[in-house]
Amino acid sequence: MTPNNKDLNSILNYEDIVSKIEKITYLKHHELLEDLAENIFNMIFRNKLVKKINLKIEKLDILKKTKSVGIEVSKSKV
Repeated sequence: MTPNNKDLNSILNYEDIVSKIEKITYLKHHELLEDLAENIFNMIFRNKLVKKINLKIEKLDILKKTKSVGIEVSKSKV
């Protein structure tokens, strides 16, 4: 489906996605960023409009000599 500004069902609701990601992070502590990433992928891929996700997650102020540590992962629907 091609995005169409006259058909809101063809456009991803980013506010909804951000809200769901916030919920995922508040409901459960994730020891590993990779686990959090998998939960985020699973949630976002429920939307049929999404074919590929590029995700970057950082934990801020974890190590004294760094600003953050993180992962960057991409996944596509088959």
